[in-house]
Amino acid sequence: MGFLEGHGKVFPQKNVTIIHNEGEANEQRTESRAIVQSKSAQFNVDTPMYEGDLVEIPDPRGGVQRLYAAEVRVNDVDGSATFRGMGHIDVKWGEAPAPRQVSPVFNISGGTNQIAWDNRDVSQLQTVAATDLGAVLGRVLAEAEANLAGEDRDLAVECAREALSAVEAGEPAPRRTLATLKGVLSDVATGAARGLGQSASGRAQGVLSALGQA
Repeated sequence: MGFLEGHGKVFPQKNVTIIHNEGEANEQRTESRAIVQSKSAQFNVDTPMYEGDLVEIPDPRGGVQRLYAAEVRVNDVDGSATFRGMGHIDVKWGEAPAPRQVSPVFNISGGTNQIAWDNRDVSQLQTVAATDLGAVLGRVLAEAEANLAGEDRDLAVECAREALSAVEAGEPAPRRTLATLKGVLSDVATGAARGLGQSASGRAQGVLSALGQA
């Protein structure tokens, strides 16, 4: 006999749904009983309940209320004859973390340099010699058009096009234009560019190095 059927039976209980790894391939949903309060809840000790799980309970106002398990403590006293039946899981509700921001994926290769913003898997799709400024600029332009947004995109595209046009015409790329382009990329490297997460920090140094060598 579990805690809810024994010592906890004097408290009001609810049918709940425990959601583990919501939205992932291994998502699991478990129907359970629980003593649910505004800031905490108690479950039987063998309930598959873990920190980060979501719990859905009927909302007396209608619909379903979703609660986030911020802290889960397993009070296992099964080996004690004195406290047998008192083992339970104590859950503290809390605020669910903000959804991870999906940032644009920005891949660029330059010689031995690679850069991927917000993409844990980096694939070398194209090898660009670091001394070939035209190839580097062409790649920067294509990626900026496809993946950046707002003023960061407009400025990067404008600078890349201006510098690339000069190189293709056999003229030196304007230093001012290259400096501005590097400034935009530096914002990406430091996480200052809008729409890019902290995982971009430091990774943009590869493309800056490629531009510097070119």
